[in-house]
Amino acid sequence: MKINKILSVFFILLVVLAGCKKDDYTGHSQLVPTNPTITVDLGTIAPMIDGVDQTHTITLNMDVAQVVDVAVHVLVLEGTATEGEDFSVPSVITIPAGKTTASFNVTVLADEINEETETFKIQIGDERTANATLTPVEANFTIQNFSDADLKVGLSWEPAFDVYSPTGDIYDATDLADLILTIYDVAGDSIYDQVDGGSFEEVVLSDTMPDGTYQVMVSFWSAMDPGTDVDLNLFVDFYQIGVFSETDEFPAFFSLYTSQVCSEAYVMIEIEKAGSTWTSVDYVDPNAEFLGAYGGTDGADPDYLYDSEIVTSVCGTSLLITGINFGWMQDFWGEEIIASTPVIITLNGDNTITIDDQYYITTEYSGAPYDYDIRDVVGTWADGGVLHIEYDMYNTTDDYSVGTWCFDNGYSDYTYFIAEVTLGAKASNKNVVSPKSEIRRLKNK
Repeated sequence: MKINKILSVFFILLVVLAGCKKDDYTGHSQLVPTNPTITVDLGTIAPMIDGVDQTHTITLNMDVAQVVDVAVHVLVLEGTATEGEDFSVPSVITIPAGKTTASFNVTVLADEINEETETFKIQIGDERTANATLTPVEANFTIQNFSDADLKVGLSWEPAFDVYSPTGDIYDATDLADLILTIYDVAGDSIYDQVDGGSFEEVVLSDTMPDGTYQVMVSFWSAMDPGTDVDLNLFVDFYQIGVFSETDEFPAFFSLYTSQVCSEAYVMIEIEKAGSTWTSVDYVDPNAEFLGAYGGTDGADPDYLYDSEIVTSVCGTSLLITGINFGWMQDFWGEEIIASTPVIITLNGDNTITIDDQYYITTEYSGAPYDYDIRDVVGTWADGGVLHIEYDMYNTTDDYSVGTWCFDNGYSDYTYFIAEVTLGAKASNKNVVSPKSEIRRLKNK
């Protein structure tokens, strides 16, 4: 009898303990264990030069994301180059949980020692790869010496004035912007890209490259918005051992606002190669005659034309303009412009211009912000820098055409605006009476 009672109590304790066991919820998990496959994208491995820090990027791709990190080991197998002195490579690459890709750089380290051509080989993956399947991949690298027949090209930049952080520190040039240096041949093929994510750029052009003309091009990788527009002065350095060294300066070549709308690469200078002789040649921008400040009139009707000052700047093979409609918007329409993004304008070979529909300005009216696009642009340009631009301003906040509004309410004979400006000219100083109070009354209906 006592034994039965003891057994009964023991059984009850087991049930209670089982019921108190913490649920690990694994039965509710939606994550399904997998054994994905990793592939290695080596890219095109070109010979590298020891006269400058250079990187080559290798990417790992996994076909299914894992619930844990996947570690891939990288081994240096053999070669005449010395790891840590001539090159560096990470030993472990991690594909984070939930991700399917990871990249790493093989870096050749600059030195000033003339050496024979060196090589090294790496292996990506080995038997330690867990939670995924990877067939080890080998990659061979060659480091050539920087000789007196090679040309080093460097790109650096600085702001036109000091820019301060909220804490009062002066931003470094590389904090404000990171630029991309690219070398192209005249056929438009990229010879060398240098993108290191946050510093000045350098490349070495080898004497093994074919003779001919090469273009030094620059574009934005990223840029800060410090709350004010900042011009960037650019510098291109050329160095050939024992032959020549020079720096070409490009004052106010880019602005930080340019980066918001323009990702095109721009030709800064050209290089002529003939055997072991390199020569820098000024590049003649086909749009150079249209760069600068314009003056004239702008408005919706001949009776309501306002002073217009428009400025053009560089955007690759196109131009950027800002200032169009500013006078009319503030003096006639009665709205304060609180933000503006430059507009890309293309000068066509038939003397017409092209401006795609795009966001342009934000204004403030009665304490509220309003966004405007510039749309439906047609226009022409003429020798001497004369621009005739017909366009509409479209209020995207309230969804209506301002040009059509002016026409419907008797303030214009047209449903569009007309800007007539000339390079180097001053604004017209045309005096008009602004019907701001009447406009405000109609807009507030």
